[in-house]
Amino acid sequence: MTAPAATAAAPRAATTIGLANVARSEWTKLRSVRSTRWISVLTVLAALVPGAIICARWVAAYHAGQQSRLGFDAALTSLTGIYLAQIAVGALGVLVISSEYSTGMIRASLSAVPQRRALLAVKAGVFALAAFAGGEPGRRVAFDL
Repeated sequence: MTAPAATAAAPRAATTIGLANVARSEWTKLRSVRSTRWISVLTVLAALVPGAIICARWVAAYHAGQQSRLGFDAALTSLTGIYLAQIAVGALGVLVISSEYSTGMIRASLSAVPQRRALLAVKAGVFALAAFAGGEPGRRVAFDL
């Protein structure tokens, strides 16, 4: 009697998720949080409104003869709201990390991507792109006031 030959199972190749898929999932998580949209709107408004108000007041004072052009810095005056927008972008950065912890989703993220440095790098990259995409048009419009 012959014993059946044992078939050796082929070793499974290690599957990796890939940085593109991790970036896609981080982008989805960032978009799915409702407060991200509110912070983005707040960032644009914080960049535009103070600069517009200060510029309008300066123009009114100039036409009334109370201001001179000598000490006026147009770029600094129109970009006054950028300081408030920086606070809003900082709040967005906190939301990128803390929204996952509040829902417990961080466990799934760390299970799927055990390389913490890679996960943190992708989170930072997604946040940087989101901050740039929201901040650059606001800065441009504020500067053109």
